[in-house]
Amino acid sequence: MLQGNGVVEGRPEMARRLEHLRAAVAMLILAWASSAAYGADIVNAALQGPNIDLLPVLQFVESRTPEATIEIPAAGGGEKGSMKLRSASRGTLHRWVVFTLSNPGTTPQELILAVPHQGFVGSGLMRVASSGSLVTSIQASVATDQLRKLNVLGSDAVTLTVEPGATATYAIGLASAGLRSVTLWKRGAFNAQSAEFAFFRGVILGIALLLGIAIVCLFVVRSRAVFPAAALFAWSSVAFIALDAGYFSAVSHLLPGEDGAARASAIIESLMLAGLIACLITFVELRKRSAVLGILFIMMGGGALALSVYGWFQPHLVSAIARIGFATVAVAGFAIVFGYWRAGAPRAQASLLPWSVLLAWTVVAAAGALDIFALSIMKPLITAGLVMVLVTMSFTLAQFAFNQSSGSPRFFEDSGRRALALAGSEQSVWDWQVELGELYVGPELERTLGVVPGSVSGTDLKSWMGLIH
Repeated sequence: MLQGNGVVEGRPEMARRLEHLRAAVAMLILAWASSAAYGADIVNAALQGPNIDLLPVLQFVESRTPEATIEIPAAGGGEKGSMKLRSASRGTLHRWVVFTLSNPGTTPQELILAVPHQGFVGSGLMRVASSGSLVTSIQASVATDQLRKLNVLGSDAVTLTVEPGATATYAIGLASAGLRSVTLWKRGAFNAQSAEFAFFRGVILGIALLLGIAIVCLFVVRSRAVFPAAALFAWSSVAFIALDAGYFSAVSHLLPGEDGAARASAIIESLMLAGLIACLITFVELRKRSAVLGILFIMMGGGALALSVYGWFQPHLVSAIARIGFATVAVAGFAIVFGYWRAGAPRAQASLLPWSVLLAWTVVAAAGALDIFALSIMKPLITAGLVMVLVTMSFTLAQFAFNQSSGSPRFFEDSGRRALALAGSEQSVWDWQVELGELYVGPELERTLGVVPGSVSGTDLKSWMGLIH
């Protein structure tokens, strides 16, 4: 009994010792996180080229508290100093990236620090990252009033001026993990690069807008369901291009909540999915060719529209579902169009080219979202590729709009057959355009009535009415 009691009493003692050990380890980790030693290389502020990538020299700091203290190098290799970091982000984990600049020259160095916003590229597929700015704050180790934020679309840009002989450490507060690029630019090179990208974004967005307007105008030519379906996809694509270019930041303050960019992205991508499904149904007249497939995709389109509403409440989940659904519909749609094209369906033959371009764009977009290649060209490639999809789609829609008009070969062939059938049956034709007040009487009918050819046609409605029994 005594031995048994001793065993029972020993277990709480062992548990207390383990708890003390865990607390000691946690204190050590917290002390390391709140007072990290900064050991990265010092960057020469006199850049040799137009820009340098700071990502390899950044020191990443994390802390469970909104404040942390780090050691920083001093000018001229003196004793190390300290820098207190303050986080402006909410949450339980706070992140910073730190780097040091030194100017050994005799002239001030005016530089631009650029951190691109989180866009579609690198945002993921199953766990979609929030769109928008990744930077919550920027602070320097020395007192300075030369940290000025620039108004640049698609990135956070700040001017840094390093005085001659000075060494300064800078800390960038991050809203989340996943930092992909931090670039230090010379002022002139950054201005030139910004102008080039602004021109590219303007051209791409302008072409997309014109194509969206053209698709809507085709609905005036022929009232068919294919044109509203294509317009839904086209205008949601225009919104996708504008969002990824950074134009959303100009109106983000109008939306309630802190995750407005993620909500907008979820809604736009859901509408793109709904438009794509509607295009598949109407381009190949799916309901006429397969009632089962038609009903299935109509239900999927309704689900995509409902998904766009749900995106306001669960944006990250909805974006993931929309992206997986878009890829699935693109592949399945290409298989359906290709199958009907092999069967000789005219609408499928016209739809094969835009759907092939769409499938290729989907593959490139998936590679960009997953950041498989990690190339700087991926973002402009995705936006330009989406415009190419709209271009090929517009040509196909123009063919749908005009292939049965008076200028098409099929119209002349059909008219010739009708004229031969009418002449062979010894029938006559007359036409009265009431709104225009014009009358046409065929020559066969004039000969049958015994009147002078051409005396009745024109606007002589009174004479014609007198000949009608």
